[in-house]
Amino acid sequence: MLYDTTNFFSFIGTFNERSELAQRGANKQKRMDLRQVSLALFEDEETCLPLYHQCYAGNRPDVSQFGEAWGQMLRAWTGALDRAPEQLTLVFDGGNVSKANFRQLEAASVHYVGAIPPGWVSELLEVELEHYDRLELPGTKHLKAYRSKRELWGVERTLLVTFSPTLYCKQRATMNLQQGKTEDKLQELASAIDSWRQSRKGKGHEGASVEKKIARWTAREHLREYLEVKLQMEGTRVARLSWHWDRQKKREVQRRWLGKRVLVTDNHHWDDVQIVTTYRRLSRTEQLFRISKARRGPWWPMYHWTDSKVRVHALYCYFALLLLAIVQRSLRQAGLSIDIDRAIHALQGIQETLVVYGNGAADRVLSEMDERQLRIAEALGLQELARQMGTTVLKPG
Repeated sequence: MLYDTTNFFSFIGTFNERSELAQRGANKQKRMDLRQVSLALFEDEETCLPLYHQCYAGNRPDVSQFGEAWGQMLRAWTGALDRAPEQLTLVFDGGNVSKANFRQLEAASVHYVGAIPPGWVSELLEVELEHYDRLELPGTKHLKAYRSKRELWGVERTLLVTFSPTLYCKQRATMNLQQGKTEDKLQELASAIDSWRQSRKGKGHEGASVEKKIARWTAREHLREYLEVKLQMEGTRVARLSWHWDRQKKREVQRRWLGKRVLVTDNHHWDDVQIVTTYRRLSRTEQLFRISKARRGPWWPMYHWTDSKVRVHALYCYFALLLLAIVQRSLRQAGLSIDIDRAIHALQGIQETLVVYGNGAADRVLSEMDERQLRIAEALGLQELARQMGTTVLKPG
């Protein structure tokens, strides 16, 4: 079972007290100025169908919601399907992990595959790439993995450190971009400090304030690990700011951290390919979230501002995602490899026309379809459905 979360910003007023679900939080669309509602979604790994959802307050961290979400899903899953918890494997990303969550999973006898922060097992990052094994996955080149079994928090777990050159290049580009932005901010701050030293106008820059700013600018992409900053003080104020980017340390940081992801599981009998493949299927849930957040997607617009109606809105949006997943599954079973967004666009172009004859008779006719629309319609059985509804289906050509 694949588990992921997202949130949706709303236009519920700040002083509207009728909704406890809509709260301000870390919005994934960067709308921190608006109240948001969060959604947890569980998707079946084999059928690709979303089977359970939960709507919760927008200011609640994902890591604290994780235990409650999968606990309720597990009760519904075991009750409706009469399954044992041991038959379930939860797949989740690094934003939902904590020691407490792992303890709850083990207490419930639920298996898991998840990602953990690399810093939790930093010693594994020191292993050279020559000790990694190459993985053969469809559509993936040069992916390597290093497998280890060790005790974490009193329980033996299988750890898999993966290295992807593609991920490495993206993270290195992000690091360089963030370093460039930080360099601009440092130069701007240094110029302001120099201006104060020459003119002695204003209060100047307190040392603690400057250190706090630099710590905030370098909090991402491991910048502080290879940035050396010197402050020349006059009392409590900074008279001169200088800095240096250590290239040797930067290369060490890149070798140690970039391109790597640490996966953890208690399915010790799974091989490396199965672990990586299962975890990577989380991207399908993210695709459903992208569809739901589109301007013409299921979630928009939301005109409700009371919790009961917001939950109902989340319910029928979940049904919409379920129907989309069923369509995608049907297309896949018919041998059509078509992205769901393009399939929706093609389906929107299939229309029904009312033809009125001179004698007053009328007939409903399905519009002509191009090759892609025809293949999709055949895969979904739309032509037979149209005939059953009394609509005339024109023959191709």
